[in-house]
Amino acid sequence: MHLAAFALASLLAGQTAQAPQPARTPRRPVVETHHGVEVVDPYRWLEDSQSPEVKAWSEAQAAAARAYLDGLPNAKEIREQVKAITLARSPTWFDMVERRGAFFARKSDPARQQPVLVWMASPEDPSKERLLLDPSVLDPSGKTTIDWFVPSPDGRKLAVSLSRGGTESGDAHVFDVATMKPIGEPIRRVHGGTAGGSLAWNGDGSGFWYTRYPREGERPAADLAFYQQVWFHQLGSPNLPTARSSATSSPASPRWSSTPGGTGSGSWRS
Repeated sequence: MHLAAFALASLLAGQTAQAPQPARTPRRPVVETHHGVEVVDPYRWLEDSQSPEVKAWSEAQAAAARAYLDGLPNAKEIREQVKAITLARSPTWFDMVERRGAFFARKSDPARQQPVLVWMASPEDPSKERLLLDPSVLDPSGKTTIDWFVPSPDGRKLAVSLSRGGTESGDAHVFDVATMKPIGEPIRRVHGGTAGGSLAWNGDGSGFWYTRYPREGERPAADLAFYQQVWFHQLGSPNLPTARSSATSSPASPRWSSTPGGTGSGSWRS
């Protein structure tokens, strides 16, 4: 045991002697007085990240560290092991919702850029899951995200809020679960970074209540993230401002929000 430790220490010592030495760091003291106490900072000059001298110092430090690490015994094996652990397929399922004995869930997989949406007959056997929606297929750049999803009471339709480019401004897309073909046009601005968003189906799945943020031109640009309302949309009807059949709002309270919540049976609450 001691012999092995000595051998390893000798190897490390040998590597240290051969590796490039880090660049020397000049001390340039800056003295400040805080509440009567003198504070000396000898390395304040390193805080200027745009300085050519600081950039050169950083690059020299990085080069020395890389040469030392790459020269360590088993460096290649360790790097490969870390890579394998990072890319290990250890998926997790979350936001699971049950409808008529089947389950909808979001799935996070390290091998994918974004979580995906899946359907499964039983959470006890996820190996037989069916992939419903992969944002990276819709947007190969990987910048489209599932904000939330809500299946209809019978599980035959699926409403999904998708936001793009990190905006957190999501549009509601409705799909036929059997084919995952879109039903109607997306409803814009149902989700936001200020108060989130949600949706609740009616009992027969013919329509739903949803949160709605102001559209461009309806309010000043500074107010578009506020003044959330709850509107109702009937599937098959035009997605127009005049198509509102039921809404709640609070014009005097821009930060007031209402969240329609489905019970799974078609009743709803706000």
